[in-house]
Amino acid sequence: MAEQGRTAAGAAGTIGAWMLRPLVLRYLRSGFAPLPTLLQLEISSHCNLRCVMCAKTIGATNVVPDRLMPMGIFSALKSVLPFVEYVDLSGIWGEAFIKPDLYLEMLAVLKTHGIFVRTISNGTLIDGETAREIVRLGLDLLTVSVDAARPETYRRIRRRGELSTLVAAVRRIGEEKKRQGRSAPRIEFMALGMRDTIEELPELVRLAGDLGVSRVGLQQMAEYRGMEGQSVAWRHREMGRKWSDAARTVAGEVGVEFSLIPPDQFEAPQEMETFKDLRGAPRTYALKDCFLPWKMAVVTAGGDVIPCCAMFDSMGSLRTQSFKEIWNGERFRELRRRLIAGTPPAACIACSARGWRKPDPPAELRMVRELLFLPLRRTLRRIPFLGRAKSALKNRLGKA
Repeated sequence: MAEQGRTAAGAAGTIGAWMLRPLVLRYLRSGFAPLPTLLQLEISSHCNLRCVMCAKTIGATNVVPDRLMPMGIFSALKSVLPFVEYVDLSGIWGEAFIKPDLYLEMLAVLKTHGIFVRTISNGTLIDGETAREIVRLGLDLLTVSVDAARPETYRRIRRRGELSTLVAAVRRIGEEKKRQGRSAPRIEFMALGMRDTIEELPELVRLAGDLGVSRVGLQQMAEYRGMEGQSVAWRHREMGRKWSDAARTVAGEVGVEFSLIPPDQFEAPQEMETFKDLRGAPRTYALKDCFLPWKMAVVTAGGDVIPCCAMFDSMGSLRTQSFKEIWNGERFRELRRRLIAGTPPAACIACSARGWRKPDPPAELRMVRELLFLPLRRTLRRIPFLGRAKSALKNRLGKA
C-alpha cells in the first residue's frame, strides 16, 4: 500500500508538472532561479596530505592558494541558510578538519537551521575532541576518502598519511556514537576507481565492515594530465567489473552497502566518445541532464561563488556582493540559459558526471516538478515537529 501511495503521488506530481510545464519552462529559460537548496562550502583549500591523484598536487589545475574560509564569508550566507536543505561542508582541494574549531563553529550554525550536513574528509585529523563534538552537534554524514586497504598502498597513494590513523579516527567516532546514544553521523568510505588500487576494493569493503562503516562507494575517476591511463571506468573496464563484483560479494557477507558512482560507469558509452558526440549534438538527452545551477552553488574559501566543483568560473564574490545578487546575476543566468538551450560551456561538455544520463522522467520534467514542490517543502521545513521527525528518520535510515 505504501508503495502504491508513493507511485500515485509521483504520478500526480508528474501530471501536475506537465500541466504547468509551459509556464515553468518560461521561467527556467529566463535564467532566474529560486534560492538554492544545496550548498557546497569550501571550508579549506589547504590539505595535510599530498595524494598522488589530486589535481592540485600534480599541478593539473590552476594553483589554488592554501586558505581557510573566513567567518565573515560564511556569515554572508546568513540570509540564504533558511532556504537550504543540504550543505556539503568540505574542501574542494582541501581537508575539512584542517582547523577543527572553525569547522565545528560552522557546523553548529548549520545545524541550528535544521540543515542536513555532509562532510568529505581524509579522516586523519579527527582526534578525540573533534569526534565527540561532531557527534554532539549532529553531523549527518561523514564521507571518508580512502582508496587502499593495505598500509603500504595507502602510504604510497595518500602521501603523508597513515591508514592506521584513519582507522583510529573512525573507531573514535563509533565509540562516541555509542557513548552519546546517537546513530549519526553515518560513515561511508569513498574510493576512486584507480588502476593502482582497484584490486584492494574487496579488502576495503571488509575493513569497512569491521569498523561499522555503512557504505562503500566506488567513484568514477576522471583522467587529466599526470593521471593518464589510471581511470578504471575509462580504460580498464574488465578489471573494474571483476573487482567491483568481488567487492559486492564481500559487502553481502559483512553487511555493508556497496555502490558504483555513477552506477553505469562500466556499461556507459566510452567517455571520450561521449564528449565527441556531445560536441556535435546541439540538443540531446545528455545536454539536458544537469540542472545544478538552478538548485546548487559552491562557495570557495576565498568567497567566490561558482556553479559546481567541476566548473571554476566565478559568478561573483561574497566579498563585494550579496549571495542573492550573485545567484540571479547575469553570469549565473547566462549559464542557465545556455544549459537550457543545449549550448553548455566546455567545462560542462567534459563533465564526467553527466555525459550519458537518460533520466526517467526526463530531466526537464523533473526540474519543473521540483520547482513546483519547492514552496511546499520549504513551508514544511519551518514546522519544528516535522523537521525533527525528518532528522530522526534520516538517522534511523543511516543506522539501518
